[in-house]
Amino acid sequence: MYAVYDPVTRRCTLARAGHLPPLRLTALSPSPTCQPGPPPGLGFLPFESAELELPDGTLLTLFTNGLIGAGDRDVDPGLNCLAEALAAPAPTSEDVCENVTGALLTGPPSDDDGALLLARTHGLDAGQVASWNLACDPAVVADSRALAVRRLAPTGAWSSCNSLRKWCSASWSSTPSATGQSPSGSGRSGRTC
Repeated sequence: MYAVYDPVTRRCTLARAGHLPPLRLTALSPSPTCQPGPPPGLGFLPFESAELELPDGTLLTLFTNGLIGAGDRDVDPGLNCLAEALAAPAPTSEDVCENVTGALLTGPPSDDDGALLLARTHGLDAGQVASWNLACDPAVVADSRALAVRRLAPTGAWSSCNSLRKWCSASWSSTPSATGQSPSGSGRSGRTC
């Protein structure tokens, strides 16, 4: 299963290799438009993708067959049990996980691994997004940095980025080889951060 969520458009693009589709808390049902692709390793067979529009606060739930099929449970009853556990009141993601594992992992250990991944969507408003058309020219690097600084400075995000950059620069250490030269023989020491 592969999912990419775009917080600007609030759309999620999905592709799957025979895996069960994810559940959405808003609908608690798999997306019928997300058709399964071939299992991995079968050459260059095409994959179909599906796009879903997810409102803010949607809980996207990805899981393995081993989670819903624990204890030799069939897929449909396992999906129903998962949907019920996701619908139970839970103020935090950790509580949701407790509800799901408490409902589904009740029997002896399964031969298959069980995994659960939760992602709650949060879109970005137009005021939180910026885009610029820049020429494909190395000379625009300084201009693009200035644009980013002007956009991020009022939010405080740029000072966090700058602090990280300063810390990283201060953490660089010379690592010369025993001969005093870099492994490439250029005479300059390698630097790591």
